[in-house]
Amino acid sequence: VITFDMVIQMPDMTTVGQKTLVVEYDGKQAQVIINVVAPKETGRAILGVASQYYAGSNFDITGLKLRIDYENGTSKTLDITSAMVKQMPDMTTAGQKAFVVEYEGKTTQISVNVVVLEEVKREILGTESEYLLGSNFTITGLKLRIIYENDTVKTVDITSSMVKEMPDMTTVGLKTLVVEYEGKTTQVSISVVAPEES
Repeated sequence: VITFDMVIQMPDMTTVGQKTLVVEYDGKQAQVIINVVAPKETGRAILGVASQYYAGSNFDITGLKLRIDYENGTSKTLDITSAMVKQMPDMTTAGQKAFVVEYEGKTTQISVNVVVLEEVKREILGTESEYLLGSNFTITGLKLRIIYENDTVKTVDITSSMVKEMPDMTTVGLKTLVVEYEGKTTQVSISVVAPEES
């Protein structure tokens, strides 16, 4: 039986290849050549991907990891870099999209859930509370604000091509401005009043 105090040289187990174990007993040395092999992989996984992403957003690989599991129960975790990315998910439409990375000649894939960001509210900003009868209604400076379910806000300038109905300035009363953007219409009421008599 070989005991620890007999060992003159331990084999290097940190790298693969043939390694030498040297022992000494009664003033005589003996050596054994052993073959150190890499443990076999049992699986790979991409970590850090969110449960869902919104269509039109950017897919950011910052913080994503690749974990490699081995048969001896150990694992290795690496930061995913842009050089490892073989396919980014298509963020332009909703659905399950593939994200593929490659490391040491092997690819790993995960499905990314891309969903449509739902609108909560649309409103037209910049109108006056009252307009004088016969005045010229202008859209200059008016904006359309869209609020989404994740509390993000998108604001666009209202252009003449977006206007579907201009308010009638020839009579007094509540009048309507209607605009269309990305297939949806939004309206606001304005009040047309007669000028005060002097």
